[in-house]
Amino acid sequence: MHAVVTGLVEATGTSIELDLPDTEATAEVDARRVERILRNLLANALDHGEGVPVRLTVATNDTAIAVTVRDFGVGLRTGEAELVFNRFWRADPSRNRRTGGTGLGLAISVEDARLHGGWLEAWGEPGKGACFRLTLPRVPNTELTDSPLPLSPLDVIEPEPVEPPLAVAVAVIEPVVANGTDLDWRPTEVTEITVRNGSNQVVEAAVRAGAPEQPAEAKP
Repeated sequence: MHAVVTGLVEATGTSIELDLPDTEATAEVDARRVERILRNLLANALDHGEGVPVRLTVATNDTAIAVTVRDFGVGLRTGEAELVFNRFWRADPSRNRRTGGTGLGLAISVEDARLHGGWLEAWGEPGKGACFRLTLPRVPNTELTDSPLPLSPLDVIEPEPVEPPLAVAVAVIEPVVANGTDLDWRPTEVTEITVRNGSNQVVEAAVRAGAPEQPAEAKP
């Protein structure tokens, strides 16, 4: 595989960055077919990466091995992630291929992945590039349930917004004699509660006993 990567780098002048695990990643696969998949994914990324270095990442878990090939080119529009595996389909027919090829590479690659009981998936957004993920079982005839790598690259996954706390005041109202005979309703105890918006989780509570001071009335 090293020879394949070196050849593509020399042919295109674009570098390929490798993000590999610290320990050896092994799987029982048809080496010829898997090498063909990786060669097609790298060639596609180099063709569409606008000269920006392509990133290849490898990871494993107990049952699967995954490889992602990430480019930072023009990306894919909505719906094109399913079309890229169709024979002869091209996102931009006017673009010249820098690595050669017939337009069958991705269609052949998805079939090679299926023959291994694996998945070949694509992600892309306009202006943010594209990412292809190959996931294969480490042992033949093992059913895949998940992948060791995300399909959407981590550099474009936005964290969920955190809503600010919401402060609520709960008052206990009791009658108070005012002016000798009149009853005046005033709070005798106030509980200030801070909760998270959209939940019932109380994160802070404080109680103030006694009615709040009333402003002095202006004398005529």
